[in-house]
Amino acid sequence: MSLTNERKPARQNIKFTCTLARIVLLLMFVLLLAPIAITLYMALYPTPGVTVELTKGIGGVAEGILFAGMTAVAMFIGQNLLGRVSRTGDPFRAENTRDLKLISVLVLGAGIASAPFGFLIAHLLDGAYIGTMVNIPATACGCLILATSKVFEYGCILQQQDDGTI
Repeated sequence: MSLTNERKPARQNIKFTCTLARIVLLLMFVLLLAPIAITLYMALYPTPGVTVELTKGIGGVAEGILFAGMTAVAMFIGQNLLGRVSRTGDPFRAENTRDLKLISVLVLGAGIASAPFGFLIAHLLDGAYIGTMVNIPATACGCLILATSKVFEYGCILQQQDDGTI
């Protein structure tokens, strides 16, 4: 039996799993964009008779929009990565490693920068801000994704060596 035939079931499993994960990620992407769109719509087109004191919660709104926006971009890149892996069946490629690093930077940025951004906006507009200065779960996830990108980088090297072996 050749080495190619031995890899075939593993590649099919990778393709199926990545396709399924991509579908879930696309659904989550749409669900993430909905609150952003609703918040922006309500800010641009206020409903008559409904008053919302936006400055009281402006810090939280600004933090949420920045966090959701950066997360949405990371999810979009992630679904593209999963689509590439589901098409090729090969997770250990340089572009996948690059995309994982980019996702980790976006998630780390969302975790670290969104709260100070909300705090700054709230104080510039004389609003209130209640929250922490760092989103710990997002920061931890960003670190884990960065570590995973390093594992994939090493996997690329091993894949190149394996492909070069006769």
